[in-house]
Amino acid sequence: METNRNFSSKLIKALFLLYCAVHICFGHAHVFIDYKVHACITENGLEGVYVNWTFDRMYTQFIKKEFDKNKDNKLSKEEQAAVFKKFNKDYGKIDYFAVIKVNGKNYSVPKPKNFSARLVNDKGVVAYTFYLPLKLDATKKETDVQVYFFDPVIYVAFTVMAKDVSIQNKSKAVEATISLKKVKYTNCPTISMKVRS
Repeated sequence: METNRNFSSKLIKALFLLYCAVHICFGHAHVFIDYKVHACITENGLEGVYVNWTFDRMYTQFIKKEFDKNKDNKLSKEEQAAVFKKFNKDYGKIDYFAVIKVNGKNYSVPKPKNFSARLVNDKGVVAYTFYLPLKLDATKKETDVQVYFFDPVIYVAFTVMAKDVSIQNKSKAVEATISLKKVKYTNCPTISMKVRS
């Protein structure tokens, strides 16, 4: 009887440790990305946003090992094409972790264009840059556009700071600003547009 109790006690402890190990492995981010958003306003409204992702050093080592075939600490056009293929395969099916809302309503995430990847060797990191074409008309009413990146499972942790959001306005008809607003558990770059009075 005592042996059974000891076995049960050890089994419970083992299961608890297993649960803790799984929680630690899967409950915390494995990849860390700092991102920037640059909004482009043209005559009618928001044309699109340029995005920059800068990865942590550990993920950078994976990219270097997997794609920098000639070990020159650079990514050639061919190597970047291979990175883009993996980028689309891994992230395309989940909308590249992007969340876009227009006046509070979900907006379909477009496929990124003008993708580039580079090794920032003085910082020991890899950075991706891409463009999300949006073409949102702002000449008829006030419009708020939220563009942020979020992984609900938290395998990837995204961070954006106030200094990392910017805007270029080429329109004489549209006033536009960009700022960070708190959404759920993350900062959210928000572009606000309205017709100039």
